[in-house]
Amino acid sequence: MQRPALSCTSQSSYLAAKLTQAEHHLNSSYNINSRFTDGPLDSANARARKHFRDFDIDQSQPKQKRIRLKTQRRREQCRANQARYRLKQIDHAKWVKESVLKLRADIPVLELQRTALRHGGQQDVWNAVVKYLRIFRFGVLVTLPPADIEEANIADNSIENEETKQQLAFLRSTMTEDVNLGERTGVEALMDQWRQYSTSFQNLCLELIRMERTTDRFVSVTATLNMTVSEATLKTVFQHLEDRPLRSKLLGQHLQVPYSICFEWDTATCRLSRAEALGDAVDARVRESGGCGIGVEARSNYM
Repeated sequence: MQRPALSCTSQSSYLAAKLTQAEHHLNSSYNINSRFTDGPLDSANARARKHFRDFDIDQSQPKQKRIRLKTQRRREQCRANQARYRLKQIDHAKWVKESVLKLRADIPVLELQRTALRHGGQQDVWNAVVKYLRIFRFGVLVTLPPADIEEANIADNSIENEETKQQLAFLRSTMTEDVNLGERTGVEALMDQWRQYSTSFQNLCLELIRMERTTDRFVSVTATLNMTVSEATLKTVFQHLEDRPLRSKLLGQHLQVPYSICFEWDTATCRLSRAEALGDAVDARVRESGGCGIGVEARSNYM
């Protein structure tokens, strides 16, 4: 049986009713599902909002630092740690300073060795002794600080200049580190001896008399050490003299002291291993002169 044909108006009304029924069914289904799904989503959204709200509060209000109460034991530990740190810093600075000084002292020595190699000269005992006598003919040049000589230690307060540094470099390049000086050893000890002579006397001059090669390794030198007694001499060498007239008589006296040195050559290192002043003639003659004013006058007039 065929359905009766509907008019256009009836068809439109029928479609509108079906569309309304479908929308109502869709809304009903959405409301039913939302009862099961909106709960967890709402909880998650609430927690997220709370987290961001707390984060904003933490950012706006900086966290307070914990104040640690320092006990007596803790304070002692801090002081001990600081003391150890300062000692390490001091030791490191001292080591750096000593290293720099050593490197600076090695520079002139290397320059002398380079010069010798450049000219192709083979160093031997004779050449080394000749250079030694020439370089130390007038002692060492020492500049004293502007202070009272009685209050100043001459040996400790001496100021080295470039000439003195070159002399020390020469000793290090031509002598072994433990060169034998008799009672003492070492290049520094020899340099200190020359400083003492130069600061204790005026017009110091080493005058060569004879130089003789006894063997391939030994050279003996006979010389005269000329010097003038000064105020520094009276205060350092003749400090035991209390007789004012004798001290006045000694002041300005010109002394000529016999000076003999024995040099020994080390063939293994090609350096001088011995530079011994025989009998320590300088100190003996000077002190002998200080004990008797007539002896000084007779020697100075005789020489």
